[in-house]
Amino acid sequence: MRRLATTFLIPLVLLIGACDEEKPQKPVPYEPLKPKPIEAKRVEPLDVENAPQRTLKLGPSERFESCTEIAQKDERVISTLEWRENFQAWALACDAEVAQRGEDGRYYLAWMVSPNSANKDLRVAAWDKDGAYLWSFLLDRSREADGFLANFRKSFVTELGQKHVCAGTLYEGGTDAACVDWKSGEVEWSGRMPFWAGMAPQGVGGSLVVADLSGISERYPYSGAEMRHRALDASGGRSALYASNDSHLFFSPPRTEEPRLIKYDLKTFEPLWMVPLEADAAPGLGTVSSKHNLVIFKVARDLVAMSTENGNEVWRLEVGEDRPSIAEFENGILVLNRHPERNNSLIAISGDGKLLWRAEVPAGILSVHTDSSTILLRSVRASQSILEIAEDSE
Repeated sequence: MRRLATTFLIPLVLLIGACDEEKPQKPVPYEPLKPKPIEAKRVEPLDVENAPQRTLKLGPSERFESCTEIAQKDERVISTLEWRENFQAWALACDAEVAQRGEDGRYYLAWMVSPNSANKDLRVAAWDKDGAYLWSFLLDRSREADGFLANFRKSFVTELGQKHVCAGTLYEGGTDAACVDWKSGEVEWSGRMPFWAGMAPQGVGGSLVVADLSGISERYPYSGAEMRHRALDASGGRSALYASNDSHLFFSPPRTEEPRLIKYDLKTFEPLWMVPLEADAAPGLGTVSSKHNLVIFKVARDLVAMSTENGNEVWRLEVGEDRPSIAEFENGILVLNRHPERNNSLIAISGDGKLLWRAEVPAGILSVHTDSSTILLRSVRASQSILEIAEDSE
């Protein structure tokens, strides 16, 4: 009965929203456009062995049982985010699925309500920039409860200006999502988008934009209905590379005669340029640094950073078989490289490609993160802050 009720409520939501919202149009098909090939500059890998050595002084490990324990009391979301100054550290320690800041400085946190039970529902909460509680809602994930661990990929939160906030979870077989009022948190729509998504949905203007196996589409936040679609240059999927921010998608199709990276505009869906690659890009390992105008991905044994503006390589780093963790900080990019032939390293590279320093990290560190000026290292159930980066005495 619950599923039938949801099905018949969607038209009512559309009628209510039609009074002050533009009605969704029928999907407009677009033929794929051929991207413009460009000759991009290549660079040699950085000489990590001769990088300046640093020693890290680490703070104590922060450990928590679950995000529910620190974000909820008596089944109610806490009214004041007292730990906002250490937001990322707490979120990492409790294994939050999403922890990010909004454009107005607000805090978003999304966590599994009962990680040790069959209930896999997602709680999404928002606090203002001063830590005062704004709203929360629960995303029903019962459809995927039985095979959750096998099908779960990642969760997301994205703002559609200061009108909507959309959040959800990507699975191997589809995407659960909900869109709520930005100010009140009232749910406008919640449902299933029945396709495999290559990138987490992004808020672009007043709509959700997603990329799937074959194209880029615009989705209406009051129903999830498709409004516009344009085919990609070639088929994507689980073996392709998708890296995006709120304005562009960087896409590399797999198993083609001519490996390439293509930049798409997420407003117009048009390809802006194409850069040839020497081999297929590694799937699932790509990030966009908007602060430093870089798209970072792996090709063969190298981590490659390209300019998002013109496709020129800014730096290369040999990382072997590892799938390194990447984070941006004020001066550049941090790379956590786990290597079988030497101790695990944290490597700092400037925005323009200079090797700043390298430091050994303890065994068991899985990822690197940043929160303002703080650098955080995460292991399986704890996080540590880097208190000091000191020059070696030698």
